[in-house]
Amino acid sequence: MGDFEVKSREWIYRFFVLWYGAGVILVALDLLPPTLEWANSVFLILAGLISIFFAIEKFGKKMGLFLSLFIFAASMFAESLGVHTGFPFGHYSYEQDFGVRIMGVPATIGFAWIFIIFSGLSMFGWLLDKKSFTYRLLYMAASSISAVLIDMVIDPVAFNVKQYWIWKESGLYYGIPVQNFLGWFFVSFIIQTGISYAESSSMPDGALKLVWENRLKRVYAMVLLMFILTAVIAQLYAAAIVGAAGLILLRLIIGRSDRFDYTKEKFPV
Repeated sequence: MGDFEVKSREWIYRFFVLWYGAGVILVALDLLPPTLEWANSVFLILAGLISIFFAIEKFGKKMGLFLSLFIFAASMFAESLGVHTGFPFGHYSYEQDFGVRIMGVPATIGFAWIFIIFSGLSMFGWLLDKKSFTYRLLYMAASSISAVLIDMVIDPVAFNVKQYWIWKESGLYYGIPVQNFLGWFFVSFIIQTGISYAESSSMPDGALKLVWENRLKRVYAMVLLMFILTAVIAQLYAAAIVGAAGLILLRLIIGRSDRFDYTKEKFPV
């Protein structure tokens, strides 16, 4: 990998951190003017790109890009089914401008799913090292639960506060149908099944691979924290408690599996 590519990825990661900092202030405090709604799309694309960088380091460039396209296509298909038929998530429609739409779904949602799926891999990929069906099943379940967790915090905010999308049927949890969370679990589970059978690359720069793994874990936590804060400000306390409890539990689980002290490496966090 050339120096230009390495430096480009570093700048994209740093730009995301700056963009995130501005987003915490503008989105969480509801200060984002309508003329800057496009900033949400940039945020999702950046999170997706960081996830792709992790996948490239873990699987190699060809397989990493292939899996990214696989996640994008599979998630866009599932989202399009949801928009047009109500399966598997329930009946809903996108209201805000998230950019170009494919099959009725903003393309940026595909980047969001790339982030969701690969962040699950960054947190629970160590289960796949066990090379057994039981641990593979545990991986698929745990990574899918992490997808549902972040949706349980994002969806109440996106629907009740921001109205990024509108549900056409109701449910007990902030008016969101239970089918949505079941759909998130099973769509993630199916995609993660495919990911779990992909062979990791034995690239020599293993330290760099683990740098991006840890970065992606942080990005997941950062996104979750931003929406927890937004939920607290919007008085959606149940969503905030679910997010905080889930984040603490994930930290306890992942902390036991950490294999890498990034502070000892030359790569910036």
